[in-house]
Amino acid sequence: MNHSSIINQLRGPKLYNMSVFDWVATFIAAVLLGYWRLDNFTLVNIMKIFIILICTAVIVHYVCDVPTMFNYYLGLNSYADVIATRHN
Repeated sequence: MNHSSIINQLRGPKLYNMSVFDWVATFIAAVLLGYWRLDNFTLVNIMKIFIILICTAVIVHYVCDVPTMFNYYLGLNSYADVIATRHN
């Protein structure tokens, strides 16, 4: 079984040219982190964790020079760089 093809299939559906899977997985990670680490498990706290995870991803992708569509929308990389690194 080729794991890269499974990931590519999961990341296939896009919204605004961004992988829906990535956003959903990040939200699920925020929920799990919130449930595991917070005494006050509320939607507001989950959204705070979600925003922290997104900001962390933006910074890591920028520092590691990995162009993403979200970073393109933020003006941190070019559209051509994003398309050049797409695997599908």
